[in-house]
Amino acid sequence: YRKYIVFKIFKLLNKKVIIHLHGSEFERFFESTGKITKRMIKNMLDNSDKVLVLGERWNGIIKKISCTCNTEILLNTVSIPTENIEYHENKKNILFLGALVKRKGIFELIESINNLKLKKILDEYNVNFIIGGSGREEEKIKELIKTYKLGDNIKLVGWVDGERKKDLIKCSNIFVLPSHNEGLPVAILEALSYGLPVVTTNVGSIDEAVIDNYNGFLINPFDVKQLEESLYKIIRSKEIWETFSKNAKKIAKEKFDECKYFDHIKVIYRTI
Repeated sequence: YRKYIVFKIFKLLNKKVIIHLHGSEFERFFESTGKITKRMIKNMLDNSDKVLVLGERWNGIIKKISCTCNTEILLNTVSIPTENIEYHENKKNILFLGALVKRKGIFELIESINNLKLKKILDEYNVNFIIGGSGREEEKIKELIKTYKLGDNIKLVGWVDGERKKDLIKCSNIFVLPSHNEGLPVAILEALSYGLPVVTTNVGSIDEAVIDNYNGFLINPFDVKQLEESLYKIIRSKEIWETFSKNAKKIAKEKFDECKYFDHIKVIYRTI
């Protein structure tokens, strides 16, 4: 609603309008609104000079709403570090970074951790989970960890960024993000840029970055069993980890290097 007002003001002043669409819940929002709001959204998409989307899937979603919309794909980006992470044989850390809300799949993750513990896999392979983030479900998560007696297996580190985040990535074996919906999370791109295999859901434009059985595993949202099995496949096999790690770094360099991003966006803005 706020952006629609800005859009109308600038169009009245005969200015150019470029929309960067990053809202992971935009599709759900559109489907849940009434006829008037849908018309407003379609009007904004139809009459913007360019709408930048995060991948092919999001491009398809926007084209269904506005077939005349002038879209262009502009993938998220990260700075590619020179170093690669190393395989940690004796202690395997699995890292989650994100808001502690249901949408990020945090409750499915805790259920899968409990299942892995009951099967003695966490003890056998010395696996620990690091959860970085904060949010409205934090207290419920703490209670669930207490109920399942997972205090020795899960470390809650709060919201992290900067060097602290880099350090957590570098001391981890796997990155996990079982979201229900997404755009294209920068956290996944950061993990890939260090060569970290990723287990995540096939939602939004995540499949632009994570290719199933190539640099990680893509699973269905809400599927605890599939999440548990995918984590176990990487935990138990150094060979799979090394292959995924090499491919993670490769795809990060090829598709998500920030230098290419800024070159691309310069061309878009100059063309407009």
